[in-house]
Amino acid sequence: MVIILYYVQSVYIARNVISDALSSAIDSAIIYGTIASDVGRGEVRLDRDKVKQGITAMLKANLRLDDSLSSETFRRGKLAVQVTHNSDGVPRVEAEFSAEIDIGIMRLFGQDEYTIRVPRKTPYLTEYK
Repeated sequence: MVIILYYVQSVYIARNVISDALSSAIDSAIIYGTIASDVGRGEVRLDRDKVKQGITAMLKANLRLDDSLSSETFRRGKLAVQVTHNSDGVPRVEAEFSAEIDIGIMRLFGQDEYTIRVPRKTPYLTEYK
C-alpha cells in the first residue's frame, strides 16, 4: 500500500511541476508574442508563431527538456499550442503538454510508463484590465 501511495504522489508532483512550468511559459510567451504597435491603441493582439516559440522555449528551459521535448523524467513530450479569439477578437492562449513518466508499479498492470497530460489556458486577455 505504501508503494502505491508513493507512486501516486510521484504522479501528482510531476503533474504540478508541469503545470507550474506551463503556466510560466504561457505568461512569458504572451509578453514575447504581443504585437507592440497595437498596445498603444488599447488592443491586445498576439503573433501566433511568436507565442508558440515562446512557450516552447520557456517550457524547455523550465523542465530541462531537449529539442524533442524529452528528458530523463519526461519522455516523448508533446506540446500543442493554440491562440483562439472570442467574438470581439480578444485572444486567449491554450496549451497542453503531455509526456510519459516511468513508474515501476505500472509494470504490474502491463504498462511501463504513465502518460501525463496537463492543459492550461489563459482567460481572454482583456479580462486582466
